[in-house]
Amino acid sequence: MRMPLVEWLGILEQGEKMRKIINKKYIKIVICLIVVFGTIIHFYWLDGLGWAIVEFTVGQTTYAPGYREYKFRRIRVGMTEEEVIEILGRPPGKSHRNPDIWFYAYGKNILEDKYPEENLYTQRIIEFDNGNVINTCHHFYFD
Repeated sequence: MRMPLVEWLGILEQGEKMRKIINKKYIKIVICLIVVFGTIIHFYWLDGLGWAIVEFTVGQTTYAPGYREYKFRRIRVGMTEEEVIEILGRPPGKSHRNPDIWFYAYGKNILEDKYPEENLYTQRIIEFDNGNVINTCHHFYFD
């Protein structure tokens, strides 16, 4: 027996309503995931979510082998050079002007004292005095 057209239209209408409800649920789930992921990155990345996005898209940062943000966060004023090396490893670069300044994340040409026309990079710098940490620097540099 064939179903009347009016019943078919009713079933199609219900199906369309269900699809809209399901789509709204998926949209809400995706938005929640984006918010959660964004919040995690914002608090994990020392420079915040905005600079993390810039770094991932156009950044020109060179990181030390095995570098991790959570390791850099463990560095405290007063630590010795040996303690820093134990946490972060040996720095891939030191300042030419002041060997007590160690770079763990820097622009590609900073160690050669070359300044490219456009700089977009993350800096992770540790400054020592008499073998002890006196300052840590973390920011996104742009020129």
